[in-house]
Amino acid sequence: MQIQTESNTKITRKQKHLISQKLQKLERFYDRIGQASVFIRKEKEEHPDTYLVEVKLDVPGQNLFAKQSSDSLEKSLAEVTEKLRRQIKRHKELNDNKRPV
Repeated sequence: MQIQTESNTKITRKQKHLISQKLQKLERFYDRIGQASVFIRKEKEEHPDTYLVEVKLDVPGQNLFAKQSSDSLEKSLAEVTEKLRRQIKRHKELNDNKRPV
């Protein structure tokens, strides 16, 4: 899986590694993920020190999308990947039901 990351704030190597690690774990549930686009935004005005993480996964047949904001990048990323894991599970179930026997 290719991972593209965009951010309005500086992302450390450790954070990039964490992003890669969390998203690579999703391949355990579905090995046909083509690309992951990650958008990280640190809020500066309304809620300082709040991270918004948005992830779009390209999978055959559709795109899966999740977003989450919290007070830390790690927490937002963990919650987003859990949302995507549930979406992947649902996507697989729907596609398994469509396959001819």
